[in-house]
Amino acid sequence: MTYRGVYRDGIVILQGDVDLRNGDTVEVNSARARKPARRAPTKTRKTARVSERLPAFGIWKDRWPKSMSSAQIARELREQASRRVR
Repeated sequence: MTYRGVYRDGIVILQGDVDLRNGDTVEVNSARARKPARRAPTKTRKTARVSERLPAFGIWKDRWPKSMSSAQIARELREQASRRVR
């Protein structure tokens, strides 16, 4: 029979139902130390090639200048929209 247990404060505490009587002779072997759990490999981030990044560069051509505030940009957009309606 094999029982599992924990050694605490000089006493072996067995887990589960145990069929032992007081005075029974037992043999105790310590379990091997477990190996630390391995981590899952992290995914490496693939760097985009220049050809993959080129389409994204076109979005900057229509960008508003940094000197304009959001209120100025909104005013200009309203003016452009009102010109289209006429």
